[in-house]
Amino acid sequence: WNVTEVAQAIDDALTMPETERRERHKFNFSHVEVHTSQAWADTFIAELNDTHVEAELRRLRIPPRLRVSDLIGPFKESRQRLVILGFNATLTKKDSRSQAHRIKTNNLNKMIKPKTGDISPLHSVAQECIARLCDDPNTTVCIFSGSERHKLAKKFAVLPKVWIVAENGCFIRPPLITSD
Repeated sequence: WNVTEVAQAIDDALTMPETERRERHKFNFSHVEVHTSQAWADTFIAELNDTHVEAELRRLRIPPRLRVSDLIGPFKESRQRLVILGFNATLTKKDSRSQAHRIKTNNLNKMIKPKTGDISPLHSVAQECIARLCDDPNTTVCIFSGSERHKLAKKFAVLPKVWIVAENGCFIRPPLITSD
């Protein structure tokens, strides 16, 4: 509150000419008649319904899970294969904590200690499967991630036959070793 401005506004209202007071009252009254609590509630519910419909449409766009049995035959029969894998939460363990908890923890960690810069570990079974895919001369494996290039390059140094696409596609590293 600015006491001086409030005092000035009260003085202006008390000393306002009758015609200006009537005009202001008419404008304010018409605004209140149009913008009722019922109108606000109707708009709020409509927006809430729209949000629900949009979320449902996004959910419906998620493709169904592929059955492994449907993939094996075409995979074996193909002459050239490109396997594209996402890194974060696909090849790594997904964090089961809520997003709010992770944000709170990350903000707390930033205040307490400097960021270590490490990314989630690659599961050993996933690493072995990717290595086996890379050993097939007809298969190209590409890992996509939003992570920084140096972090991914370090993480996949053990898999030199993998293509790395880091920083959401801004950096592409071809395999260090070809599978000839």
